[in-house]
Amino acid sequence: MGWASDCETLRNFVISREGKNIYTQSERREDVENGYSDCSSLMWKAYEKIGVYIGTYTGEQIENSNLLDVKTEFVRGIPDESYMIDGDLLFFSSPSSDYPQNVGHVEMYVGKGEISGHGSGTGPTRKSLKEYCSRRYIAGKPIICVRRAKKIWYPYYVENCYTDILNRGATDEEVSFWVSELNNGSSFTSVREGFIYSSENKNRISNYYEKYLSRTPSEEEILFWCDWEFNTMSYDVETMIKNSPEALRKADSNA
Repeated sequence: MGWASDCETLRNFVISREGKNIYTQSERREDVENGYSDCSSLMWKAYEKIGVYIGTYTGEQIENSNLLDVKTEFVRGIPDESYMIDGDLLFFSSPSSDYPQNVGHVEMYVGKGEISGHGSGTGPTRKSLKEYCSRRYIAGKPIICVRRAKKIWYPYYVENCYTDILNRGATDEEVSFWVSELNNGSSFTSVREGFIYSSENKNRISNYYEKYLSRTPSEEEILFWCDWEFNTMSYDVETMIKNSPEALRKADSNA
């Protein structure tokens, strides 16, 4: 999985610099691998390692088109970790900032409830995601958003559609097709819709009727479950049919 390798590269690079760099906002800030950085130059250099340009300062990074906002949920300034993957960038506000959205700082999510970034002094340093975000929230400098590279998110999303909706892995060609659709302007919602209303998914639902109800479903019944998947974002149709009143009646009659 190319996206997983990219996530690992991002995480490993930032961690490899921990405790080795001197914080500076001078021209030397871009000399990251020789011991100098600030928060944004560190992330710029990390993303350079996977061939993605995100800009060299937070004001550019928070608006860069190579990154997309992750629709995570925030509770008192703490993002829901279940929405995040290694390499995601967390942008924080600063009342004194003149940058877009008053962004003043950026950190990277490195997994297992931790983030890493360079704020001052010698760094970067590792922190607890929850503790750091909570402190900034209380101080009036809360998180603004979480952002992820298109290069990572598109194949990650597509592979999850195959796993969650069709219950199988995807070939490289299949992933490439849908990633191309996304790059050409298709939305995540339209791609998910394509999976849900595909012939393969309809056949999968039909097989559950044959397996648990011993009959062929009508087109209306299949579309009912497709609509259910689309509206609820839940894909365990098999359990729903297996535990349906019709299936339970059938099981009782055969007992």
